[in-house]
Amino acid sequence: MGEAYGSSTNPIEQLEAMFYTALFVGIEYSFVKKLFNRSGYGQTLESERLDYESVKEKWFRLIAGLQNSGVINKALPISWIYNLFGGMIDIAIQAQASGDVAINEITSLSWNSFQGSIGIDQNS
Repeated sequence: MGEAYGSSTNPIEQLEAMFYTALFVGIEYSFVKKLFNRSGYGQTLESERLDYESVKEKWFRLIAGLQNSGVINKALPISWIYNLFGGMIDIAIQAQASGDVAINEITSLSWNSFQGSIGIDQNS
């Protein structure tokens, strides 16, 4: 996720790269997110906790910056957007596992759904 964040200086491209990274690691991302949310960080190694928090802080700053510039709807709390982000990854994992959606469509469907849900114009 850190590499994805550093892959561009354009905030929308950074968010999209982070989304695709989370999507491509799918199950691992979902598991790690649940682990950190449930553990209160007490059961994780310090270095892993710091790495996770650093990426999460960058992600939160990125969203705040996009809200301040009017790209993302300011009425949506950042914590809500964070949960939408993780939820969309979970939905993509489920869709892939069920076979209900063609695997080659999951990436674009999930990104378009996420960006639309937070108010990013798909033509941005």
